[in-house]
Amino acid sequence: MKLLLTVLAVSFVSALVPLVNVEAFLAWVASLDGVPMVLCAAVASVGQVTGKLIWYFAGMRTVEIGWVQRRIAKYHREETLARWRKQTQGRPVAAGALVFSAAFIGLPPYLAVAAVAGLLGVGLRLFLVTGLVGRFLRFWLVLELAAYSWLLI
Repeated sequence: MKLLLTVLAVSFVSALVPLVNVEAFLAWVASLDGVPMVLCAAVASVGQVTGKLIWYFAGMRTVEIGWVQRRIAKYHREETLARWRKQTQGRPVAAGALVFSAAFIGLPPYLAVAAVAGLLGVGLRLFLVTGLVGRFLRFWLVLELAAYSWLLI
């Protein structure tokens, strides 16, 4: 139980602070005996997506900030923002593919996608489901590969 709470905490912090590498931590966790890999992956994905929600909501509120509105207007980015919103709103498959790709592969970076998803108005449910599935698969893969890395030695 203590290990799972630590996994949750580290994954949450890593969602906010990019210098904290949850994958490296999970590789260490995989080296421990008797660790339930699937459960650790699930807990890590919940912690990570919960942390990314902060970026999501921050992105959602960014456009309401006066200096951001002035910057968007100054650099004539209204059209770009409108075009990106048009690409994602009403197109859940495209938006979900972007979030899933960022969550699973890491390209584009998940932190940036979380903020942009909020900014573009990607639905919260879509963001949560695709993020959780992507992160779960990523973390499970990391844990399994790390658990069997001793075979390479």
